[in-house]
Amino acid sequence: MLALLESLRMRRLPFSGLFVLWPTSCPILLYWMEVQVVMPLVLVIDDNEDERIIARTLLGIAGYRVVDAGDAMKGVGLAERRRPDLIVLDLMMPGANGLDALRGLRERPTTRAIPVLLYTAYADVFADEIDRAGPVQVLRKPMQGRDFLEAVRWMLAEGRRRDTAAA
Repeated sequence: MLALLESLRMRRLPFSGLFVLWPTSCPILLYWMEVQVVMPLVLVIDDNEDERIIARTLLGIAGYRVVDAGDAMKGVGLAERRRPDLIVLDLMMPGANGLDALRGLRERPTTRAIPVLLYTAYADVFADEIDRAGPVQVLRKPMQGRDFLEAVRWMLAEGRRRDTAAA
C-alpha cells in the first residue's frame, strides 16, 4: 500500500481548485489542453452607483465580463475602446443622458452595431425620442434580477444571430 501511495503524485490542473492524483510511472501519456471560453463583455452605463453594483453583481454571477461607467460620455468613450458585446444603458442621468449616449453610440462606426438594452422607468414619456435614437430593447424599472438577466441573454443571442446572418 505504501508503494502505491508513493507512486501517486498530486498535480494541480490549470484551473483553480481542482487537484488530481495519477501514477507518476503511468505508461499512458496524458495531454492536457486548457480551453478558454471568453464570455461576452457587457458595459453598464448608469450614474447611480448602487444600480451599477447590482448590475455588475448579477452579470458577474451569471459569468459575464463587466465594465461600467458613471456617466453617459465616459460610457461612450469606454464603448469605443473596449467594444462590448452589449451595452446596458440608463436613460435618466445628469448632464448628458442615456439618449445622448445612444445617439453618440449610433453616430460612431465602431459602436453603431452594438446592441443596447435601455432600462428606465420613463419609457412611455420618452418613447418618441427612444424610437428616433435607434433600435434598442427597453427594460422598465423597477426590474427583477431574473428579467434583467433574461433580457441580457436574449440581446446577446440576437446579436450573435444578426452577426451570423451578416457574415
